[in-house]
Amino acid sequence: MGLINALLTWYRRLRLQTRFALQVILLIAVLFALLIPAVLVIQKSAILGTARDNGLRLVAIFAFSSAQAVVADDFLELRQLVNSLAREHDVRYAMILDLDGRVLIHSRVNETGTPSPRTNRSCRRRDHAGVSSCTTSPRRSWF
Repeated sequence: MGLINALLTWYRRLRLQTRFALQVILLIAVLFALLIPAVLVIQKSAILGTARDNGLRLVAIFAFSSAQAVVADDFLELRQLVNSLAREHDVRYAMILDLDGRVLIHSRVNETGTPSPRTNRSCRRRDHAGVSSCTTSPRRSWF
């Protein structure tokens, strides 16, 4: 209680102009303390949404361009498509899975033919061209 009384006495001794300046500084500090986390959350969700949309757009283009080669078992064309996609600066690796979850073609050659570690082997048919989606959890699917 003594500290609060000392602060109130000190505050009352200040000039009116100084009190006003302290109130403005305190108001701005509280405003920034409330707004900065809100802005960061909004910015993070916008960036992640944009990244997800760009990734899905890239995957859709990749799926449509590789559908013919998958149906025709043209592994040379698949290798060329996977390598061209893997050269993108935002892509770590690219692969195409069969309906059993095995890797048909991968940008890392030694991964080709192995079971994908990202799938639980519960792939389901996605469309008539054989492009499939393999789910790892109820909230996440890998195309």
